[in-house]
Amino acid sequence: MNFKIKIQPVAWQHTLIVVIFLALAAIYFLPVIEGKVLHQSDMVNSTGMSKESVDYHNKTGGYALWTTSMFGGMPTYQIMGEKSMNIFSYLYNILTFFGLLPYLNMAIIFTYLIGAYFLFISLKLNKWIAFIGAIIIAFGSYNIIIIGVGHITKAYAIAFIPPVIAGILLVYNKKYLWGGLLTTIFLGCEVATNHLQITYYLALMILLLVVIKSIQYIYEKNYKHFAISSSILVLSLFLAVLPHTRDLYITYEYSADSIRGKSELTNNIGNKTSGLDKDYATAWSYGVGETMNLLIPNLMGGSSGGALPESSDTYKFLVQNNAPNAKKIITQLPLYWGPQPFTEGPCYMGAIAIFLFVLGIFIVKDSIKWWLLGCVLLSFMLAWGKNFFITDIFLDHFPLYNKFRTVSMILVVAGIAIPILGILALDKILKKEISKEEFLKAFKMTSYIVGGVLLVYILFAGSFFSFTSPSDAQLPDWLKETLPTDRHSLLRTDAIRSLIFIALAGVTIYFYYIKKLGQKYFLGILAVLILVDLWMVDKRYLNDDDFLSKREKSNLITPSQADEFILQDKDLDYRVLNLTQNPFNESHTSYFHKSIGGYHAAKMRRYQDLVDHSIQPEMASLQTVLKNPVSYAAIDSALAKLKVLNMLNTKYIIINPEAQPLKNNHALGYAWFVEETKLVANADEEIAGLINFDPSKTAIVDKRFANLLSDLPSNKDTSSKAIIKLIDIKPDLVVYQTISNCKKLAVFSEVYYNENKGWNMYVDGKKESHLRANYILRAAVIPSGYHKIEFRFEPASYYKAQNVSLFSSILFVLLALSAIFYTIFKKEKA
Repeated sequence: MNFKIKIQPVAWQHTLIVVIFLALAAIYFLPVIEGKVLHQSDMVNSTGMSKESVDYHNKTGGYALWTTSMFGGMPTYQIMGEKSMNIFSYLYNILTFFGLLPYLNMAIIFTYLIGAYFLFISLKLNKWIAFIGAIIIAFGSYNIIIIGVGHITKAYAIAFIPPVIAGILLVYNKKYLWGGLLTTIFLGCEVATNHLQITYYLALMILLLVVIKSIQYIYEKNYKHFAISSSILVLSLFLAVLPHTRDLYITYEYSADSIRGKSELTNNIGNKTSGLDKDYATAWSYGVGETMNLLIPNLMGGSSGGALPESSDTYKFLVQNNAPNAKKIITQLPLYWGPQPFTEGPCYMGAIAIFLFVLGIFIVKDSIKWWLLGCVLLSFMLAWGKNFFITDIFLDHFPLYNKFRTVSMILVVAGIAIPILGILALDKILKKEISKEEFLKAFKMTSYIVGGVLLVYILFAGSFFSFTSPSDAQLPDWLKETLPTDRHSLLRTDAIRSLIFIALAGVTIYFYYIKKLGQKYFLGILAVLILVDLWMVDKRYLNDDDFLSKREKSNLITPSQADEFILQDKDLDYRVLNLTQNPFNESHTSYFHKSIGGYHAAKMRRYQDLVDHSIQPEMASLQTVLKNPVSYAAIDSALAKLKVLNMLNTKYIIINPEAQPLKNNHALGYAWFVEETKLVANADEEIAGLINFDPSKTAIVDKRFANLLSDLPSNKDTSSKAIIKLIDIKPDLVVYQTISNCKKLAVFSEVYYNENKGWNMYVDGKKESHLRANYILRAAVIPSGYHKIEFRFEPASYYKAQNVSLFSSILFVLLALSAIFYTIFKKEKA
């Protein structure tokens, strides 16, 4: 018998496109294939953040839910943890090609491309138009830049947006079963990325789509379809989210105590929300005029650390003045002059993509256009942050919006919506669904608008802009003279560049429409132009120079002489303050020690309050003393005044990485008994009390814990004897022994996180209540006699929610299998 397998031409075309996608990903990351490693700053920081948790897992096989390596201690929920019983965690690993593609960064670009391609294919577009659309989305500069800095979860979260939209549109196109199933799978994987800010922006896109479709169906009186599609999407939402119950709930629970939650302090009320402070949330606000860098990449200089050509005025000045290393100097200059504090690069979406988007406004008639335009406008207005009034409305009134920082990140929405509308316009052109007169009118109008804008920037930008930044004040005088001219040149060059690409694409489109160019050549030329345009800009921000040998990568985190000295100290518990850099934005110290600082986007709110009100002023006072040569007695006197740093057991202070650290003999140790307690009415009084008190003798306690202090002696106790000794310490377990001749209050140099959220205290195995003292620390009334005191981190909600995740996953699998078998049975019966 002869068996013949017939493969449809369509399948071959899909396969070819997938192979091209793989090739593009491999070529872009060719240095990785050659054995090099991409240097990603956030991945380096992540290594420092997670070091203690990784070591604990490697040693015990378990997962610590608390880390002591940064900010005095905090949960590891957003750092490293045990996988939940969540079906989408496993599907996420499959769909992101973990273990299938050998290189992570290749896998990200490939996932970008496949997800976007799936979206355009689901819209029943020509495969090669879908290919072009995937290129535009995947190679938008922001999507490449975040790979370069190591924002991996963000990248995958963006990659899943197009397939989620595809599933929803399938439901609205009456593909109820498969649309609902695919929506559930891809939305579940989107949430599995654990980048809730991008997922939130996706939710805004979906909300706009649902509103527009609902209005459309109600206007058309298509109530049945409206009811069915709405029901399926609601079911998909629940099935996609419920298996994530554990991770979402503990994140929600912790957020109230993190900087994403509201501070109990009442100062500076106008800057506060129920989440992040407004100034912090909107620090990275896009300028209104800066939005044009979607069309002109170097509109505002591009990157905060960019390169200039040898034809620049800056380079010529350096050469004329015989400056050494002139070529090296011009590779890292503060070219960005926009309103953000700094940036890795623009959100360039491609000149041709913008041209097609504007053309789509005129020739796409479907209701989807209004959804896409709404997404783009909302994205722009919210990205402007403090530069536009709508942000205050969202921060104050829109649920959860104030939990997120870097408002400009919402431009990822425009990065999806703009290509979709542009590709729909391209589809109209390919199919010639509009009359020649209508096409020519729209084509001319688009050319006038986009071309006119570019010409204005080419000819008159020098009249509109100063090309200077407030941070330029720190630059040497000669650079202040040359840099504005070079910034102007960068803008003008890129505006001309965009105009050339648009002209070439415009001629290609026009020749195709008047039948002077065949379809294959038309699509081929357009694809090459778009890819070359985006690829060249992407390579400015992620190129071969960003890769290191594996040996060089291994040397990125090495102990300094100061680190090695400290590591010789075999005490069980102490903390380190690193003054050689911003201690609250680095994880190197956390890699080797228990750090006063650290690197995390959601540190505890009370710890941040302590940093702002106490730790930073104490650091400043110490640095003032250390500025000039002083005696050891003067330094020791300064150390004795560091009330908060001492109660946090700051035993070592690094002031020079290649020298011995400063040893602080006034650090109070891991725990101590106090002589008296001072009750205060609220958080304001509690933190104010830290300015002038002796933490070795006095504990400042909020009155809400007064009932736990009722059995303590009412008078100041200086005569009783008591000893407390640390026996064992692990990330989620601390054990002490105490001996006392009377009941006393002990203060522990560990961060308080209780109120049924995690840390429990046991006295001789019996669970007892403990309290918070000195705004941040744990404290407990210890009975007289000899006792074993244990603190265990046991977040009950974590384990309860784990069960919900398991049962929800089982429910999804059963419903999915039932839907598939029903479809098969229905086909066989037909």
